[in-house]
Amino acid sequence: MEERFKYAICILLFSMIFSNCKVKDNHQLKYRPNNYLDNYRDSFGSDYFSRSIQMRVYVDSIDNLDPSSIPYFVFDECFDLQPVYWKSLHTPMSLRLYVIERVKSRFQIEKLMTTLQNVEKFDSCKSDYKIPFKNKSFFDLLKIDLERRTSNRKIAAAEDGNDLPSK
Repeated sequence: MEERFKYAICILLFSMIFSNCKVKDNHQLKYRPNNYLDNYRDSFGSDYFSRSIQMRVYVDSIDNLDPSSIPYFVFDECFDLQPVYWKSLHTPMSLRLYVIERVKSRFQIEKLMTTLQNVEKFDSCKSDYKIPFKNKSFFDLLKIDLERRTSNRKIAAAEDGNDLPSK
């Protein structure tokens, strides 16, 4: 008798649970993401995929650089191999250059270059991905960005009618 009572209670509970879960046929559930970044667009003009916010930490570490403690990612040959931050899995990009281009202070770039001048030879990370500037060291990328900033400054000065003193 006691065993029948247990089965009856189980069946009763089971039917109560499933009767509450029943959704009416005319009622459709709609998924609406509640994300404050829904309409966010990053600096490349594409939809948000967390790269610009996540990479901000690396940019800030160079913007607030202390030469006695260089950020670890500067020495990471495989830093570019983080597909989570690429536009898509099929469009790899140089995350190191992405970080460098967003550093505000030219002085910080020069300071980091001075610190990295005597660093050992750079060995690029072994990968089948065709990442732009994959074989360039962090120092080389800093140099490229510094040259770009200098040429932009010269162009801006020429447009203003001011000449910059040449080196």
